[in-house]
Amino acid sequence: MPDAAVPDPDEVAWHGWLTERELRSALQEWRFTPDSHAAFSRYLAFMAAQSGSAIERPPGQGAGPDHD
Repeated sequence: MPDAAVPDPDEVAWHGWLTERELRSALQEWRFTPDSHAAFSRYLAFMAAQSGSAIERPPGQGAGPDHD
């Protein structure tokens, strides 16, 4: 596997690194692959869990009617 990913110019119009804020904006404005929004949502959920921002709630005080 090469050290750096090199996209095929016939398949990729642009590539580069974006901050989380830039990516949120780009997902609303640019065309992405069909599963890009779902992948970014999973990333955000993972990061929230890793940072400890997922707060445990006592039973009966979940995030919605389908929880607990």
